Amino acid sequence: MRREVVVRRHWLEEKAFFDGFAACQLIPGPSSTELAMLIGLRRGGAAGLLTAGSPCILPAMLLMLGLVWVYASFGRTAVLSNALSGVRPVVVGIIVWAIVDLARRIVREPAAFVVCCGHR
Repeated sequence: MRREVVVRRHWLEEKAFFDGFAACQLIPGPSSTELAMLIGLRRGGAAGLLTAGSPCILPAMLLMLGLVWVYASFGRTAVLSNALSGVRPVVVGIIVWAIVDLARRIVREPAAFVVCCGHR
């Protein structure tokens, strides 16, 4: 999202993006959707918020309903079990890549990295 909003489209400065990103971390829920809705609100008011939020929420909701149906219907089959085993490493890789990409831009010094990683 940062690449699209800051680098490609120049809708926000990087500091404004990370300020919004930090604010979205403070409230419960999916940060990417909240950030998209915040950007939509800043760019287009209430209509922008709905326009930015709907494409984030509706496809995920429909996909999850479909996956729930598939898992409930076929979850105990060997084919689906094997397919899910192959997907897990890909998902982990995507998450690790996103964390590393954001950490490089947010954490500027080693002390901040230690505080960030040691916080719980």
